[in-house]
Amino acid sequence: MDDGTPRPQDDGSDDPAIAPSRRDPRRARDTSGPAIVATIALVAFSVLPLIAWATNWFRRNVRENYRQVRGLIARLNAFMQEHLTGMGTVQLFSQQARSYNQFEAINREHRDVNITSIFYYALFYPIIEVLAA
Repeated sequence: MDDGTPRPQDDGSDDPAIAPSRRDPRRARDTSGPAIVATIALVAFSVLPLIAWATNWFRRNVRENYRQVRGLIARLNAFMQEHLTGMGTVQLFSQQARSYNQFEAINREHRDVNITSIFYYALFYPIIEVLAA
């Protein structure tokens, strides 16, 4: 019968059939733990060379790409500044169409380089996400 009095929890420490490591953790150590930790560490670190390669590829390509972008932005700014301050001269010599075509060429090149930059980001981030998962 259960009289409602609390009973000590039976942890099996008095049972000789229980392994010694369960009775006294200082006497016998479980050696499977370090092996599992080492295996998990090897699996986790096995992707690091791939991540390093992808990061290096991205860094090289994006660095060159941004150099091009900065150069093209400088060209666009210089073109705009020259043609806005010299608008009267451009109109005087009827060079609007020629100026428009020059601007379109610089702008097109800038757009293409920016699209290339977006391409590198579109490849790099999913690659890192897949490798890190």
